[in-house]
Amino acid sequence: GEGFAALFGLLALMAPVHRDADGHVRLRAPFVGLSELVPRRGTVALLAVMLGGTGFDGVQNRQWWADIQGDASGWDRTWIATLGLLWVIGIVAAAYVTATMAAGRLGRTDANAGPQRYIHSLIPIVFAYSIAHYFKLLIVEGQSAIPLFSNPYGKNWNLFGTVDYVLDIEPLRPRAVSWVQVIAIVIGHVVGVVAAYDRAVDDNPHDLAVRSQIPVLAAMALCAVGGMALLLSS
Repeated sequence: GEGFAALFGLLALMAPVHRDADGHVRLRAPFVGLSELVPRRGTVALLAVMLGGTGFDGVQNRQWWADIQGDASGWDRTWIATLGLLWVIGIVAAAYVTATMAAGRLGRTDANAGPQRYIHSLIPIVFAYSIAHYFKLLIVEGQSAIPLFSNPYGKNWNLFGTVDYVLDIEPLRPRAVSWVQVIAIVIGHVVGVVAAYDRAVDDNPHDLAVRSQIPVLAAMALCAVGGMALLLSS
C-alpha cells in the first residue's frame, strides 16, 4: 500500500529484466511488460497523482502562479499550493478519463472500462516526465554522493580522496539539459501511444483501432506540448 512501492512496481513493467511464472530471471524487450498490467483499484488515481504532481512542480515556477500566491505565507500559502496541486491533478485525471472513455465508445467497447483498460499507456509518460523534471536536480545533487563515498559515516575519513569535492552547480549546459527533457518527453509519449494502440487492436481491426485512438492521441499531444512549455521555460 505504500505509494512509491506501488509506483516502482508499475515502472518495473517497462524493464528488460523480469521474473517468469516459475520465479526465474528472464530477459525481454523493453516496455513489453506494460501489456501484462492488471489494474487494481487506485492504479488510475496513483498515476494521475504522479503526473499531476510533476506538472504542478512546473506550474509553481510560472510568474502567474506567483501572482496567485501573492504575499501569502505559512498555512495560507500551504492551502493555496494544496488547492493548486489538486487542480492540476484534476485536469490530468479529467483529460485522461475523457480521452479513454471516448476511445472506448469509438472502439465499440465498454466506455466506462476505458480508463482501466488504457492505464498502462500512462506509465511510460509518468516515467518520462519524472526524468525530464528531475534530471537537473539529479546531476547536481547526485554529486553529493562523491564526498560521501569517502566519508560515509561522518568519521572525518577520506577513503578515496574525494571528501573535499565541491559540487558543480552547472555540470551541463542549459541546452543539453533541455535536449534531455525534450527527448524523454517525446519517447515517453511515443511509447504511450504505441501501448494504447496495442491494447486497441486486441478488440478491433486495424482501421477501427486507429480511429478509436484519436482522442487518446489528442490528449497525449496536448500533454506533451503543455509539459514541454512548463519544463523548458522554467
